[in-house]
Amino acid sequence: MDATSTAMNKTDEGSQAATAMAAGAAQADADAAPLIALWESDALDPPAITAAAARLDAAASDGARAWACFLNAYVAIRAGQMDEAQALIAACREAADPDVPRVASLVRMLDAFAASLRGQHEAALAHYAAALHGAHSGLTEFDRAVVHGNFGTALWMAGDLQHAAMRLMDSLATMRELRHHQRTMVVMCNLGQLLVDLGDPASAVELQRELAQMHEAAAHPRLRVVVPVLSLSIHLARHDGPAAHAAAQALEPILDAQPLVESENQIPPALAEAFLAGGDIARAEAWLGRGDALIDPARHVRAHARAQRARALLLLAQGQPAAALDLARAAEAALAADHYPVGWCESLETVAECEEACADFAAALKTRKRHAGALRHLADNANRSRHYFLESQFRLARMVNERDRAQAESALHERHARDLEDVNHRLEEHLAEVEALRRELAEQAVRDALTGLYNRRRIESMWAPMREAARREGRPLAVAMVDIDHFKQLNDEFGHAAGDEVLKRVAVHLLRAFRSEDLVMRYGGEEFCIVTSSLNGVQLAARLDGVMKGLASGERREQRGPSPPAFSGGVALVGESESFEAAVQRADSALYRAKAAGRARIFLAGGEGTGSA
Repeated sequence: MDATSTAMNKTDEGSQAATAMAAGAAQADADAAPLIALWESDALDPPAITAAAARLDAAASDGARAWACFLNAYVAIRAGQMDEAQALIAACREAADPDVPRVASLVRMLDAFAASLRGQHEAALAHYAAALHGAHSGLTEFDRAVVHGNFGTALWMAGDLQHAAMRLMDSLATMRELRHHQRTMVVMCNLGQLLVDLGDPASAVELQRELAQMHEAAAHPRLRVVVPVLSLSIHLARHDGPAAHAAAQALEPILDAQPLVESENQIPPALAEAFLAGGDIARAEAWLGRGDALIDPARHVRAHARAQRARALLLLAQGQPAAALDLARAAEAALAADHYPVGWCESLETVAECEEACADFAAALKTRKRHAGALRHLADNANRSRHYFLESQFRLARMVNERDRAQAESALHERHARDLEDVNHRLEEHLAEVEALRRELAEQAVRDALTGLYNRRRIESMWAPMREAARREGRPLAVAMVDIDHFKQLNDEFGHAAGDEVLKRVAVHLLRAFRSEDLVMRYGGEEFCIVTSSLNGVQLAARLDGVMKGLASGERREQRGPSPPAFSGGVALVGESESFEAAVQRADSALYRAKAAGRARIFLAGGEGTGSA
């Protein structure tokens, strides 16, 4: 056989292999098509998914089997059947084709969904980010809308309400554009609940009105639950007891017909609170009992704390203020740690009511002051979110509706095509505005509203690059923790407005003392944190000592005003692979030694101190 014949035979063999691969891919697509159609339908239909999966025979493609496992796992997670879901996820990974990244990215979403339900918020957020931003995610526009919606809910559960609003807005805009009626309603319900948690029930009412027009056409059984639950939440947020009681009475028979699942474990405490508002103690107690079966205190911190608060209100109504106070305080501590502002405000109010009922009026007064401060913070958040989020969301919805209307009319007349082009142009302009607002909202999320400094969220994305740059360039990296001395006494004597002014003055002096490349953050309360790669530990301590002296010499005490602020500080030189938390802990230890040594001085971690005492 000559060389030409050999080459022709090899070419034929390659063509046959390519043809076989193409045929196999086509068969895989054909097998998976019914399952993909079920996934992309307006509402998941578990019986239809089960039937479609059962119809797969031994010759079905691995891709189709992967889709069947994915859909069944998604349904299982939503029903709270976590063990079954984990087994299906493992089977999905085994069957999925590595060259088809879409299913792999969706499985990442399932990992995130499951982690979120287990209360593992950080893991859930990491999985969602990987699903959306992986090198080859393969997600369709519809997939991304679903992931954005679930991502938003996870951020919400993790306490990051502003970024949660951004994700839900993305999901809602896409679902509306794709005309997924029932999925749009689900996202709208979640968004409405988030607005309530942001302290803005008035805006939630606007969504509720739109939902009311869509609700009659809702076929999915869960929508018959979540839409009335939104109404109940709005009435509770507005402290409208009679309306909340009426909403609870209307919702109760629906829930009797459709038992709650684990992911809906915050509904029983809300119902109990509504029945208590109507004086119906027996039904409130019954709903708290039903909620206990759905709430795992270790995994469902927020739902457990809300149930504790509702039970405290129940005990208060039953004349047991001491027992109620213990529960209310436990709920307040848990909700504060969970970064849940509305729940925290409500629990502070309940603690104060219990303290008053126990005749501990001094404690009640302190709690009322904390409650007033929390309400101011909540109102500030609500105003910013209303301005940056709701305006964009509703304007975007109007523009999408206008574009859809123009698209329909363009089929009838050429003039309507020109109208459509104009609407699309305005939509693009608005999307650019939305993107600008989104960037501004993202910047606000890492800024402290009072001082304008970065907050502790900023260091999460900056620590590793700063440490690596310092190591590469052979420069030191140092961390300082600064705490204003006698700040509580200053607040008590001169008021919180004076305390706020002191915080702002210290922030200005710290910013002036460091480079723009350094990080100066308000760490919480009267604490500040500085991360710099331009100074070693001794130099940083001296720089802070200079800041303190500058505050003392540059600030003249006004009549009856506070003295120039002083602070104590601790400085730690960062090790090559040391984490931010470890460095802060060492700096904190040095700060505590500075406080113990008389305040108004800076101590080095493991060394002596300098001071302006």
